[in-house]
Amino acid sequence: MLLKMTFLTFLALAQSGASLAEFRGGRVQPESYSEMRTVRAGGIFEGRRNARVEMNFEDGLGAPVSITLRAPGMEPAVLPMVKIAPTDCGDHYVAILGDAQSFVTTRLELTDYSTIRCRIFVAMAWEVKVMHSDDDGKLSEWLLEGSPEQLLRAR
Repeated sequence: MLLKMTFLTFLALAQSGASLAEFRGGRVQPESYSEMRTVRAGGIFEGRRNARVEMNFEDGLGAPVSITLRAPGMEPAVLPMVKIAPTDCGDHYVAILGDAQSFVTTRLELTDYSTIRCRIFVAMAWEVKVMHSDDDGKLSEWLLEGSPEQLLRAR
């Protein structure tokens, strides 16, 4: 019996140590993601049907640091978080990727309804609006919706 308890204690310590080993300060990884469907797309996004949106966190930090946009035929875009506005009726996130020298910018706004505490009906938990401005000032807009799934990450 003592041998069995010792083994179980060792096993529990080994598992908790393994989860601690996963924590790496400064590492950024997704905590949640959603396979999004296109509601409306125009400009450079015309014809796009779907995308994957990932909410990225840095190990040890509680707030997201960036959002990744992945779509077939496009290079993944990692947009640094510039604004977080929590509300009772959907948290609002703004992430921007820009090039000040060429005036090319991509702005992604994500509204997260997954933790709402007010009485509104929403069909999908995430709504995303992507706006892109090119060198000539031409604007493109892409509206997406989906429901997030959680991933395990070190805290």
